[in-house]
Amino acid sequence: MEKKYIVIGGRVTSQNDGEKHYINANRLCVLYRVNPDECYLIESSEPHWELRLKGLPNLLELTPKYDGNYHLK
Repeated sequence: MEKKYIVIGGRVTSQNDGEKHYINANRLCVLYRVNPDECYLIESSEPHWELRLKGLPNLLELTPKYDGNYHLK
């Protein structure tokens, strides 16, 4: 299956409760309603995660959202 997205799990401060939360890449796939098979999954908690972005195609990056709006445009 062709990859369409780069999903990057990470920390976000919630607009609702002001608390910091870590949302992993698999959970982001659920929130954005995308098939994980169409995604490169990256965790910002991994050492040197930025290096994993090098060489990947220029795809839409999906990350945690402060406002909780996970609708794709």
